[in-house]
Amino acid sequence: MKKVMRRLFFAASLFVLIFCLSGGAVQAASKKIAINKKSVIVIKKKTTKISMKNTGRSKVQWKSSNKKIATVKAKGATVTITGVKAGTCNVLAKVKGKIYTCKVTVRNAPALSASKLSVTVGKTASISINNTYGAKVAWSTSNKKVAAIKANGAKVKVKGKKAGTCNIVAKVGNVKYTCKLTVKQAPAQKQPVKQETAVQEPTAQEPAVQEPTAQEPAAVKPYWNVDNVYLTGDDTLDYMAEYICRKVVKPSMTQEEQMKKLYDYVVRLSVHYGSSKQVGKINFKLSSASTIKKIKNYAAENEALVKAGKAKNISTIKGYEDLYYWYGLSNFFQTGNGDCGHVAGAYQVLLGHIGIQSFVIESTGPGGLHHLWNAVLYKGKYYAADADAENDNYVKVVDKGGQPNYLFYMKGQKTMKQYGYVFPTSRYPAVQKKDSGL
Repeated sequence: MKKVMRRLFFAASLFVLIFCLSGGAVQAASKKIAINKKSVIVIKKKTTKISMKNTGRSKVQWKSSNKKIATVKAKGATVTITGVKAGTCNVLAKVKGKIYTCKVTVRNAPALSASKLSVTVGKTASISINNTYGAKVAWSTSNKKVAAIKANGAKVKVKGKKAGTCNIVAKVGNVKYTCKLTVKQAPAQKQPVKQETAVQEPTAQEPAVQEPTAQEPAAVKPYWNVDNVYLTGDDTLDYMAEYICRKVVKPSMTQEEQMKKLYDYVVRLSVHYGSSKQVGKINFKLSSASTIKKIKNYAAENEALVKAGKAKNISTIKGYEDLYYWYGLSNFFQTGNGDCGHVAGAYQVLLGHIGIQSFVIESTGPGGLHHLWNAVLYKGKYYAADADAENDNYVKVVDKGGQPNYLFYMKGQKTMKQYGYVFPTSRYPAVQKKDSGL
């Protein structure tokens, strides 16, 4: 009898063990292999990590689709991603023959427009910080008796109060960026009015400065024969935009032709930064004495036109917002290096110089990611234009000798929503539901 009982106990124990093991196997099998993040943002020269879930003992192979944008360092099911330069690529994980993808966006780190700056007592200067991507910027001065500040988002105006030095600090998140400011006493010999007049009216030299050259634009009235030119108020930026407009389009073109030519220019300037496929980089020689003088004369002409009502500041557009993307545009115009905000900002500024109103919309774009693009006013209605999203498709077609099909140019909400765009119901003008037909 004892033997029978032992056999029954053994059989029952074996049954329970098999049941538990099979149940655990089913439970484990129900957990799918997946990547923990579908998209990540990493700052240039910084790192972030992603990993695969539920791989068990299966081998995971990691790879970057573009090592010039981001590199990977794998450790089992986890990988460390390092941003190399601004742009987008995919990080791929291969498990049991299946590929899992994470979209990686590399952005430039925040940077001040100057690390050192000098200003005279009673005068003002501007400092900006770019690549903040909409983050709040807190400005401060280490000595209010030496310099006072007036902050406006990612830009601050600094006014010299008395001779000395202090630090102007921009805080983004938990990181501080510092510009050393030196305030100098104004030399006595620069006070007399006669000397200022002599500097501001070099009549014998002005004609030479105002004559166009092959490389630099002349300091003359705005090229476009329209009374609603929109200026940024940044003399250097307006000078660069004016030159690009002269180089790319002609007054004899229709408004539609001018808009599309400038769109093409921004697309090709921003695409494949640093490669042979990039087109449109211009060395403006902003630090040269001749260019500085031309910018000064150009600014004087613009100021006269604004007073005459023939030109307006872009901030007068109803609903306009001074967002971060403007800061760093002068660098973008020269190098093409920037993010979607700089691309949209560049197109807005160029359109303003041919008298076209536009906005930069900040919302959700392709792939569900934070994105910026344009809403352009055409025949009294707004349409969407996204030069940043256009560039990859554009180059693939044009570089093979074909004509661009403009997937993201002057489109309505219905078309753009197919690619994942989300249009805010407030804050911006309403974009038409149907395409413009351009």
